[in-house]
Amino acid sequence: MKILDGMAQSLGVYGCYLLEVAALACLATFLGELTLAAAYRINRPYLRRLNEEVAHYQSLSEEAEKMGDTVAYQAVNKEGNDVWGRLFFFKIALSAAALWPVFFALARLQSRYADLDVPLPGVSFGLNYVVVFLLAYVAARIAFAKVSRKLPFFRSILRLVDSDAAYSETAPRTQR
Repeated sequence: MKILDGMAQSLGVYGCYLLEVAALACLATFLGELTLAAAYRINRPYLRRLNEEVAHYQSLSEEAEKMGDTVAYQAVNKEGNDVWGRLFFFKIALSAAALWPVFFALARLQSRYADLDVPLPGVSFGLNYVVVFLLAYVAARIAFAKVSRKLPFFRSILRLVDSDAAYSETAPRTQR
């Protein structure tokens, strides 16, 4: 942090602030994606099993509907909905794994820059550290999505995600 403090004198308060925000956004993005990739790799067998169960219940449900067996259709559909719900909430929890570094970055920024707002020309208010960080974080996530296929570890994880999409009810990831 002495480096950042020394740079503050030459860049000014806003320059150092924006530099630290950008660095924290990049670090939060990288650590979050690393956590998400590790969690995906560890939980991959469970995710594949849930996807296969959803597909199985969907085909059973379609067969029962074709045969006109309403009781069987409702029973199979109830079980399928249960499995689909587990899969849905598992995917949400897995996605949330990428967000934990954001809270530490925001805590760091709050401790240093809670009273500093970036002024906007022509208006009487400025942007606080939360807004500035979130803008930088979105930019960092977009940039990371563009370079992640070039990084060896993330490239292998994204290949696994794409290959697992064949077992899923959703299409492969297209944003990367």
